[in-house]
Formats: sequence, structure tokens, C-alpha cells
Amino acid sequence: YVFDKRDDYWQTDEQYICERNMNNLDKLTAKVITDTSALAIELETGTIDFTTDISSNDWQLFLNDDGSAKSGFIKLEGQNNAFVHLTFNCSDASPCSDIKLRQAICHAIDAASCAYSVYGALGQVCNAATNPNLSDSSLDYGHDDYFTYDVEYAQELVDQSSYNGETIRILVLPNNTVSGCGALIQAYCRQIGVTVELLEYDMAQFRTVRTETTGTVYDIELLGATSADDTVYVSVKEIDNRTYGNGLGRHFVDDPELQQLYEDSGNAATTSPEVIQALLDRLEENCYMYGMYYCPKQIFGRDKIVGGTVVPFDDAIYPSFIVNN
Repeated sequence: YVFDKRDDYWQTDEQYICERNMNNLDKLTAKVITDTSALAIELETGTIDFTTDISSNDWQLFLNDDGSAKSGFIKLEGQNNAFVHLTFNCSDASPCSDIKLRQAICHAIDAASCAYSVYGALGQVCNAATNPNLSDSSLDYGHDDYFTYDVEYAQELVDQSSYNGETIRILVLPNNTVSGCGALIQAYCRQIGVTVELLEYDMAQFRTVRTETTGTVYDIELLGATSADDTVYVSVKEIDNRTYGNGLGRHFVDDPELQQLYEDSGNAATTSPEVIQALLDRLEENCYMYGMYYCPKQIFGRDKIVGGTVVPFDDAIYPSFIVNN
């Protein structure tokens, strides 16, 4: 799509032209590039000057080891409500019905290493069940010792659990920021004697498998939740017992108190910091979900882009940028 600046624009009175409607571009070309690797190459070689959709697999092309932009490029950073987490199948049909096994798996995983494996130095660790950078939460809702990496303690929990060598099946969302830590999780669980099988499908099959209602197909979901809505209520929506037709949510357990807290958190008349805190506390106490890591949104351009604004939680079309004359 090519947009050429015209010299006969009808509004010539500058008092009615806001800053966002002023420009110094004679031509703007928007290219549709659906392959993320090809997109990165186009930016690297200068065929394009700005994009919002570089895959984390290709960030190293534009970033130094400390997370700063390499010479010739700029990096804009904005908030991102996505986060990678585990949701446990707590039904009697799964070995993960044992809370000690669930807790052992959480303590066996080095979430910081998982974050680094996917996002490099930009990855950040959750300190509660969800991304702390949401409109109704913050780091204050979590704590520093949230499922800390402790292999010795994790082994003690396994030994105290009813786990008897069963294979734990993890259904993996087919997205590289999520699946990129799958093998690490498998290795961490192996350290405490827990056997893990990764169930990896294309998106169509993944959606079919994850919406089954019996609780017999997988034991854990490895997910990366994101939404245009930046609330805790939306970020933990898989616990809602009204969504999937099984009356239990994706944790496959009937917990009326959890459900009430969930509904209250999403209702403007009942939500409050106390409700949000209670919801996150209950998710942790029962180990229904384990928030692992997240990363601020990264947007890249050539250094002719001298500044910009990243609008949180909106589609990629919203970020704006400023170009050198």
C-alpha cells in the first residue's frame, strides 16, 4: 500500500491541524509480510524501516547482549499483558490432582532461565499467578518468594506426594514464546524424577484438544495468555467454570470460592484491590496456576526513526513513530 503526500489538502489553517496530523513524509509504503523471519530480514537489510511484529527468535539481530538496540536500529518498548504460565488439571483423572506434585513442579522450574531462553535479558519473572503489569494489579500483589526455584525442596514435595512415575502430559500452545521453554520444563522435571511428555500440535489441533471436557487427555497446559483487555479477570479466564461446557474450567475442579472471587474480580460493582489479591492468593494457595514469565512489548526500526509511542494492549496498527527529516 503506497500513500503519496498531496499538495492540495483541504485543511490549510494550521490552528486546526493537530500535531498527530502533521507529517514530513512524501511517501509512506506499508508492506504486508506474513513470514516473521522474512520480516526480520527486510528490517535488517533496510527494505523496511519500522515494524511491530519481530518474533523474539529474531531479536538478536537488533539487540546487544544488554538489551539495548544495535547501531543502526532503535527499540521502542511498551507494556504487554501476555505472560507464560502453567494451568494444572486438578481432577481425579490426573496425577496433578495431588497439590504436592503441582507445587513440586513449580519449585523445580527455574522461571528466570525459561524467560531468558525465550526473551534473553528482556525476560521478566512473574511474582504471582499472572502478569503483574495489568490495569488492576501490580508487583505489590505478588511476592519475591513466589514458587522459588528450589530443586531440593521440590524433590521433598515429590517424595511426599502420591506420584508413582506416571507420565505427566503437558499440552503446549504452538507459539515460540511459549513452546520455547517446553524442553527446559521437561528437563527440570526430570531432575526431580518426574517424567514429562510434551503434547505439541498445530494450532487447529491444539484448540480441539484443549477444549475437551473430560480432563483425561492432558495434565498441564503450557499457555501464553494475551488479550486486548488488560485485567486480571481476563488473564486467568481459563479458571472460569462457565466457559468450556464442563462446569469446571480448565483446572477441572469445583471450587465455588474461587469462582466467586473470579466473577467478583470482573464485575465493576464488586471488584476491588482486596478481591484481586484474594483471587491471586487462592490461585497460589491451591496451585491451580503458575505464572512464569513475561516481557515488555518490543518494537524495532531503523535509526531514522527517532522516537515513538507504543499504545499498551492495542493492535499493532496503533503505535506511532517520528521520523528524521
